[in-house]
Amino acid sequence: MIPQTVDTLLTIEGAQSARTWHARLPNGRAVLAFRPEESAPLILEPGAKARARLTVCDFSRALVLADEE
Repeated sequence: MIPQTVDTLLTIEGAQSARTWHARLPNGRAVLAFRPEESAPLILEPGAKARARLTVCDFSRALVLADEE
């Protein structure tokens, strides 16, 4: 069975807004990392590593996970 999501570790390249960042996957692919409005905000600096979840339908954006998620 094919999973619906894939968890990975991103490298943050820079902030786009308070809840979105430019980031890279471990293979070097650029993605848009984001946190939804209803989630607690995170402070991520360039070079930081962040856990994230991608859907198998769209590898161009990644949901940044907090430690408790």
